[in-house]
Amino acid sequence: MATYKNIYRVAGIGGFYAGLFPNIARNATVNIGEMATYDQLKEFYGKFLPDNIILHTTCGLSAGFCATIVGSPFDVVKSRCMGQPEIYPSLLQGFTKTFKQGGPKAFYAGFVPNFTRLGLWTTILFVTMEQLKRLTIHPDDLPKKN
Repeated sequence: MATYKNIYRVAGIGGFYAGLFPNIARNATVNIGEMATYDQLKEFYGKFLPDNIILHTTCGLSAGFCATIVGSPFDVVKSRCMGQPEIYPSLLQGFTKTFKQGGPKAFYAGFVPNFTRLGLWTTILFVTMEQLKRLTIHPDDLPKKN
């Protein structure tokens, strides 16, 4: 409760929403990176691998890598906007100031730990999804009622 009181005292109600739009942009970008690439990768790798857990793991890890590539710039800016809203008050200013300070490379600070987290998550997500799909009974497979 002390933290909530301190945030309200220092920044008002808006302090609870610092970095909201950068966070939304980051989440949308990462989810697009995961979802858009998984099915495409599964179709591509499916030409070379059987449809099993190895294929799903390969595609999940690859989709996590793609999501990290497209999401990292938003992740860096989101962290800066949330941590220093007085310096990075908006998404646009966060991108502009980050680029001016460190160039394109600055958007990939922390890439390895970010990929470790996101790659693992994406792999678990899609492997679990594929295994659950195998357990699911399709409505066409149910006995017909007379």
